[in-house]
Amino acid sequence: MKKAFITLGLLLALSFSWAQDTLSTKSGLRYLIVKEGEGKEAYANRIVKVNYVGMFLNGDTFDASGIEGFEFVLGRGQVIKAWEEGIRMMSEGAIYEFFVPAKLAYGAKGMGDRIPPNCPLNFRVELVEVKNL
Repeated sequence: MKKAFITLGLLLALSFSWAQDTLSTKSGLRYLIVKEGEGKEAYANRIVKVNYVGMFLNGDTFDASGIEGFEFVLGRGQVIKAWEEGIRMMSEGAIYEFFVPAKLAYGAKGMGDRIPPNCPLNFRVELVEVKNL
């Protein structure tokens, strides 16, 4: 019962954020700036290191970076479209929440048995570091 109330509270909070505080891009990515960064800006063909938590709309976590973080080269299609677009808006130290429509995540294919087809997702992402290749 307690978990149901916590989940309901999270959904209400997310719904409120979507309606009141989020910004959106032309592609349909919605985002909330939790904390502005003050370091280097993320650009294509740079290595970025992030900490993140990925959640379904019901608040269940499906993935997280862990303490070691996750590195990839921005602009090379190594991550979902929402991340390619959203992380380019960030600078080191920033924390954003991304509210991702399915078309900018894993689309009609989903991702194995972890993420069903046509599933919108939420991510909380902290940009830890930006490095040259």
